[in-house]
Amino acid sequence: MQEKLPYVSILVLNYNGRRWLFSCLSSLLKTEYPQYEIILVDNASTDGSVEFVKKNFPRVKIIKFSQNLGYALAYNIAYKYAKGDILVFLNNDTMVSSNWLKEIIKFLSKVRTPIIVGPKICKMYNKRKLDSAGGVVNILGFTWSRGYLDDADDPKYNKIYEPFYVSGAALIIPKQLFEELGCFDASYFMYCEELDLCWRARLRGYKIIYFPRSIIYHYGSPSLKKYSVRYYYLNTRNMIVTMIKCLERKNLIPMLTAYLFLSFLLGFILTIKKRKNFVKAYIEAISWIIQNISNILFKRKSIQAQRVIPDNRIFVFFSKSFGFRKFRRILKS
Repeated sequence: MQEKLPYVSILVLNYNGRRWLFSCLSSLLKTEYPQYEIILVDNASTDGSVEFVKKNFPRVKIIKFSQNLGYALAYNIAYKYAKGDILVFLNNDTMVSSNWLKEIIKFLSKVRTPIIVGPKICKMYNKRKLDSAGGVVNILGFTWSRGYLDDADDPKYNKIYEPFYVSGAALIIPKQLFEELGCFDASYFMYCEELDLCWRARLRGYKIIYFPRSIIYHYGSPSLKKYSVRYYYLNTRNMIVTMIKCLERKNLIPMLTAYLFLSFLLGFILTIKKRKNFVKAYIEAISWIIQNISNILFKRKSIQAQRVIPDNRIFVFFSKSFGFRKFRRILKS
């Protein structure tokens, strides 16, 4: 007797991304899997995105917000309307291969405990280049995409692998696990949400898997010119919050001290180089954390109380690299 396939809900986050929606939704509708729904999660777009989807993709369900809630809160609300046992959080600037979902569900059916899965993500503008083969974090708290701009056909990226986290551009998680983890941290707005979610999952003993037999394509940014003051502010702020919430006390002070110093140094260099005030953004990030420290510590207390895995078993998934490649790309952008 054939095992019943799980129903899958694919949630596509959109904010003024009409230019991406035809290619994204068209590819999703060609997915070779019998039981799935597509939900457009629209963050108050003003470019006619919702009207375009209603006219051209009547099968797609739409959840439209009256204001831009960001990545985390929008998904935290929208998933409650999803019918699926499996949730897929997908960026609107992506395209999927026809068997991307079938391969992942086949893999999930063979594992006994819930896991978070990420596919191989290739660059849209050059499909032979990688966008992400899982996310990397080092002991200093800096993150980057494994294999970024490397050859997508390199054999080492065609093996199932356990990275520290997977990209939020395409993240697959059982609904039950998403709820157990308390969903995304809505205070983040955007950036670091997937890192934070995966870190909290690891503390509870769950695995994060990079699954290369499922392939999607992502426009993203052809360079790190997206590394704006706004990006720096949110990324720095949210990484500090994640470290406060997730690290054991004995590791928090040394790691956070190193991260604070190096983040300031990066902001100082970028301020001189780009003639934009990254230092001010750094100060604003710290100020926001101080203003919200009570809430952050409350979350920390809850997360640490539910921890079953100590930091020393978490650190084996950290990279030993300092991350010079990423720093060079940032400074050249």
